[in-house]
Amino acid sequence: MLGYIIDEAHCISQWGGDFRPAYSQVDQLRSFLPLNIPVYATLATMTPNVLADVRSKLHIDSAKSFHLNLGNDRLNITHEVRYIPNSKDYSPLNFLVSNAKRLEDIPRTLVFVNTVKELQAAHRHLRKLLPESLQAQVNFLNSRCSVRTKKTALQRFREATTRLLVVTEIGGMGLDIPDVELVIQFGVPKSLTNWMQRAGQAAGLHSMQGRAILLVKASVLRKVGVSVVVKEEPLSDGECVVEGEKKTDLELETPEEDLQFKK
Repeated sequence: MLGYIIDEAHCISQWGGDFRPAYSQVDQLRSFLPLNIPVYATLATMTPNVLADVRSKLHIDSAKSFHLNLGNDRLNITHEVRYIPNSKDYSPLNFLVSNAKRLEDIPRTLVFVNTVKELQAAHRHLRKLLPESLQAQVNFLNSRCSVRTKKTALQRFREATTRLLVVTEIGGMGLDIPDVELVIQFGVPKSLTNWMQRAGQAAGLHSMQGRAILLVKASVLRKVGVSVVVKEEPLSDGECVVEGEKKTDLELETPEEDLQFKK
C-alpha cells in the first residue's frame, strides 16, 4: 500500500519553530493526499508530549490510528558516564587518539558537542595529538558547512577513510552508518532525548557491541538538599518509634535549562 513516512518526526515538534520553520508546515502534505493514503510518523525517542504534538501537527486522529512502541533499549550499546574537569578541558578525549600509530588504532567514533565553538576546539585538540600523517583522520561536521562539505565529510566517514568525526546536532539523526564503535557526548546535551538519539548512532549492526560515553563535569550531579521522611512504627502499648530516612535531591545542570532529578 502506498503511504508517506515522515522519519525523525520529533523534528516537527522540536525544530518547527524559529530554527527550521519548514518542519511546522509538514502538515500541508495532508491536503495533497487522498484520505485513504496513510501517513507514518517514525522516530526512536517519542515522549508522550512529543507524540501528542506530532499527532496534532500532522492532523492524526488517535481514535483512527495506532501507536506502535518497540522501545529503544539497545542491548548492544554499553552506556557509561565519565567526569571531566571543566567544559574547556578536552583532555578527557585524549584516549581516542593517544598512542595511535596507524589508521586502525583510532576507533570509529562520533564525538558530539553542543556548540560550533566547542566543535572547533575539540577538532583542533584531537588533530594536534596525532602525527601529521594521521591528522586527516579527524574531521568535523555541523549545519553551517556547505552542502558539498557535508556530503564529502559523511562519505569519507562512511567509507572509513575518516575514523573520527566531531559533530553537533546534525550528527544525531539519519546518518545510518552501521559500524560506529564509539559515541562520545562532551558536556550535557539539552535533554535526555538528545542523548538517546546521539547514543543510538553506535553499533547499528546488531552483531557488534558499541559504547556510548557521556562526559560531564562532576558538579553536574551535586547535592542540593536533604529531606527527612518520618516513619512511625507502633508498639504494643500504643507508643511509637520514629525513624528518619534521608532522601537526597540531585540537580542536573544543562547548557540551556535546569532539570531536577530526585534519587
